[in-house]
Amino acid sequence: MGFFDIFKKKDDTFDEPEPADNGSTGVLRTVRNGGYDKMSVLNAMDHLNEELLALEQAKALKEKGEPYSLPETAHEIPLKNVRMGGFSCEDVDAMLSDLGERINSLRAQL
Repeated sequence: MGFFDIFKKKDDTFDEPEPADNGSTGVLRTVRNGGYDKMSVLNAMDHLNEELLALEQAKALKEKGEPYSLPETAHEIPLKNVRMGGFSCEDVDAMLSDLGERINSLRAQL
């Protein structure tokens, strides 16, 4: 039994793996021409993930009934465009949008 056998149907055709709920695959594809600069994308995602982690910790404290402070909103990091070899703009926009929605949802719960 090989790795791809998990996608095989009885008639020896393959099912496509299902995408994530938001339609994105959770992968940042590299495009040949254009796209966003990889380092600026990773920097922006790092800042948003730090804010998300701080909000999750504040929510956990709130649920325990302990005092917590609302973390500051992360400032928006501008994304630089590159001429060759950047991350796909569609993938990056989808991931950043998803992170933004999760952050807004957690802020609303606090």
